Amino acid sequence: MFGENTRLVHATEEENKEMLLYGRELFVENCTSCHGTRGEGIVGPALNNKTLLEEASNGVLFASIQTGRPNTTMPAWGQAYGGAL
Repeated sequence: MFGENTRLVHATEEENKEMLLYGRELFVENCTSCHGTRGEGIVGPALNNKTLLEEASNGVLFASIQTGRPNTTMPAWGQAYGGAL
């Protein structure tokens, strides 16, 4: 259909914006006390570190959030590992 591709692109962009806002909300509620409002690090490490962002894949970061980090103050956030998310 004419215009269908444009509609799908727009819908995807809108969904991505919503997910970004939701992710920000989750970060503010659950992560800023340790990682700072801009990821600068407080108790936990800086998440806005260029080396970290270049070397850690999204999968590694997701797994760290889901399962926590042993021998650190980083808790598991995934429900399958006892977390709230």
